[in-house]
Amino acid sequence: MSEDIMSALDSLDLSTVETGMPLLPEGLVELVVTEINISENKNKDGHNLNIKFATTQPVTSNEGKALNPGFPIFDLISLKPTEKYDPKPRLAEFKEAATGTKTGVFNPVEQYIGLVLTVRLGVERSEEYGNKNRIKRYIKKG
Repeated sequence: MSEDIMSALDSLDLSTVETGMPLLPEGLVELVVTEINISENKNKDGHNLNIKFATTQPVTSNEGKALNPGFPIFDLISLKPTEKYDPKPRLAEFKEAATGTKTGVFNPVEQYIGLVLTVRLGVERSEEYGNKNRIKRYIKKG
């Protein structure tokens, strides 16, 4: 490192620097599936469907920052049924938004890469983990 950078570190105040991901406003947004995979959950007693999306259009964050197409949005669908949770409705909603139909088998998950769909985006607020965007609903294509 240069001496200028080293000396600047001695007095650099980073307390006002934002380190979290920008938040997109709640509402409808068009996304493209860029990555999708199934992995073991953190408790190692089931699996999750992990989906990475990217925006297809320029968007403006809640803070007013312009974001180019390609801004990432993530979703995780638990594949582990419980007494109070059945993953099938969420999987059907995703499949119908991505392909226009619930007909046919869900796998292989790679078939969804590159497909464009519309979602209702929300903001999940958490003091502990920070605020983040969450997909509230997949919107049926058609």
